[in-house]
Amino acid sequence: MRRGYDVRTKLMFLLVANLFLLVNPGLILLWTLIILFSLDFIWQKTYWRLGLYWAFFTIATLAVNADLNESKHPYLGFFLLGGLTVLPCFMVGLSILRTPVHEFIQSLRKWHIPESILIVFGVAMRFLPTLKQSYCNILDALKLRGEFVYVYQYLLHPLGYFEKILIPLLLNASQLGQDLTIAALTKAIGSKQKTSYIDYSFTFKDYFAWFSLSLLVVTYLARIL
Repeated sequence: MRRGYDVRTKLMFLLVANLFLLVNPGLILLWTLIILFSLDFIWQKTYWRLGLYWAFFTIATLAVNADLNESKHPYLGFFLLGGLTVLPCFMVGLSILRTPVHEFIQSLRKWHIPESILIVFGVAMRFLPTLKQSYCNILDALKLRGEFVYVYQYLLHPLGYFEKILIPLLLNASQLGQDLTIAALTKAIGSKQKTSYIDYSFTFKDYFAWFSLSLLVVTYLARIL
């Protein structure tokens, strides 16, 4: 049985996280959002990843409460204070990318999303992990040639490193996108007749999350009006 939030609930979390990124709602509302989405990690039992997120959020919050002077520590202030609002978007976004493609598509079909858009989403979710594997293959090929074997070589020749990584990666990405699109169409990903033996429907967790997120947005609007 599926654990955690539904994909549509995660998309709602992503929308609210981006909203809070633009409007700066304050630490209380931001932490409430973080705690609500942390339940998804607990239900999926990914405690180590949640621990990393919470460690960063805690350090950033302490820096805010300590009134970190950005003029004296510009880079540290940008990293901690900016990351406090940016990282929730990555926290939710990476969780969505780890969702199986079939679950993502079948869940969005219940919102009657056009099949052409679903194909784009399906290909994109397969594209990023495959692109990571292509990067690792290119890096292994460079090491076989005796180039960029050690970390200090990246630091001494950063432009050469990016040149020898990015150009093959971009060429591979263009062909990879075409291959994934053909593979998706071959599997009839855009067919409305395609069904799933798993019923991806809302549970009590999702209804609780939607109610809580609505309450967060209403609280913020009541504060500024």
